[in-house]
Amino acid sequence: MKKILMVYVEPTPYIVRLVEELILIFNGKIDVIFLEENLSQNWNIDLNRQWMLFPKSKLRRAYCIVQLLLNNKYDMIHLAGWGEFTSLLLIFFSKLFSIPIAIESDTPMPYETMLWKRVVKRLIYPRLFSLVNLFLPGGTRQAKYIEYYDVNPKYIVPVQMTVDVTSIKRYAATLMPEDRQKIRERYSIADNDIVFLFIGRLVKHKGISDLITVFNQIRHPNVKLLIAGDGPMCQQIEESVRLNKQIRYAGRVSGNDVIKVYHAVDVMILPSYTEPWGLVVNEAMALGLPVIVSDRVGCIDDLIIHKKTGIIVKTGDITALQNAVEELMIASDKRANMSNHALKIIETWTLENEAKKICQAWGKLISIDYGAR
Repeated sequence: MKKILMVYVEPTPYIVRLVEELILIFNGKIDVIFLEENLSQNWNIDLNRQWMLFPKSKLRRAYCIVQLLLNNKYDMIHLAGWGEFTSLLLIFFSKLFSIPIAIESDTPMPYETMLWKRVVKRLIYPRLFSLVNLFLPGGTRQAKYIEYYDVNPKYIVPVQMTVDVTSIKRYAATLMPEDRQKIRERYSIADNDIVFLFIGRLVKHKGISDLITVFNQIRHPNVKLLIAGDGPMCQQIEESVRLNKQIRYAGRVSGNDVIKVYHAVDVMILPSYTEPWGLVVNEAMALGLPVIVSDRVGCIDDLIIHKKTGIIVKTGDITALQNAVEELMIASDKRANMSNHALKIIETWTLENEAKKICQAWGKLISIDYGAR
């Protein structure tokens, strides 16, 4: 029986569900270990008792890695990225113990990087990446980033990074028009309002300030911006709500409440200045929502067909962002067409298919069986 060690930074809902799918279809043993429990935010996830957390100290982590590799005959190590010190240790020790290593990545080509960083990466990354046996990028942009550092494309297998589309659709099918109405009533939104949703961490690089600027200029009584999430910009959002009656703030939402919020809106909008992938785009498309995204959202080469499944705007271009909002707020036929196309594209972007692609990629390194659930 083959045995694989998977190492992730933290147990986000997406990661937990992906690992569960892999365990279901992989005919072998998968050990899972996380570097942190709640690094980017408090996920409130009860970890499977068999999954582990690394100790905090770097020295103890190094000792833990050696003990893991000595006490378990792993056939392969699967890492999420290479940016953490522990990840670099695992790459080094994988070579020392002659264990093949695969790395998944959501990192696209950067847009604004200081010259010295570009030079250092250009010198170091080709050498570092030569130690890795296989790369599993989320999609097209992520694959191009790895190729840029001289990795042969035959060692790069895109795996279609996604969310639990199947479960989202299943739950959404149980929601009724009354559920949409209840959510709207909760945030003082009328039935005939056109609602644009931002959902995610409230941090500067998400372009939320640009959104607020746009909705300060669009003075249409039946157009609303609903912001859902938590983070450092929370107070600024609350102040914007106080000053602009078209803006609503839902706070942080989680679990099935996320799906209910999507169900209650008309368009999802993500004007990020930097966004490695943007899983909220997958979520929105699973619910048939048109999307407005900046050209720096990492999933757009794979999921967004401009003017067909959504609108792509230049990052930081307030006028273009406002034009996109105004276009979709008045064109219900365009929203309906984009909704239909979004549902068709996202149909195969399931966690089940991502897990199968990962297992198929593993098969390039080790002889494995995977299959029927």
